[in-house]
Amino acid sequence: MRLLLVKRRSARSDDERTLVFVALDRLGERMKGLLGTTSEARPVALVPCASVHTFGMRYRIDVAFVSKEGVVLDVWRSVPSCRLLCHGRAWITLERPHRRGPWLRVGEELSLRLVESGDVRGTAYGARPLRIAGEVNACAMRATGKEIQDAG
Repeated sequence: MRLLLVKRRSARSDDERTLVFVALDRLGERMKGLLGTTSEARPVALVPCASVHTFGMRYRIDVAFVSKEGVVLDVWRSVPSCRLLCHGRAWITLERPHRRGPWLRVGEELSLRLVESGDVRGTAYGARPLRIAGEVNACAMRATGKEIQDAG
């Protein structure tokens, strides 16, 4: 399983946690996204992706469009079924089942790292260390079990 680790690097953010998204980088995976899952599904990162739909969704989702440079371009919260969202400059789209509480903000700068991992369940996501498969952009990020948290 490939994961996208997302860490805020904006000066105004006091949140040091790393958010974990399942990376969907094949066409079929991106087309499906969270469709057919439950509201307990893991958050996903659609790469590359500049538009999403919620046709057939059984629950509301939160969406963030991110540029190649790691800047959050647009954010949508609690998107209901039967909607189409897009952003022409987006390269990555982050989706999660809708949750109350913090989510990404427009203008936030993110460090992004693509990794491979076996089982990502548990609090530390680190029973087995993450093996770095490649960086999504030039920003480096250290991933330790303590700071990794599910984006949900």
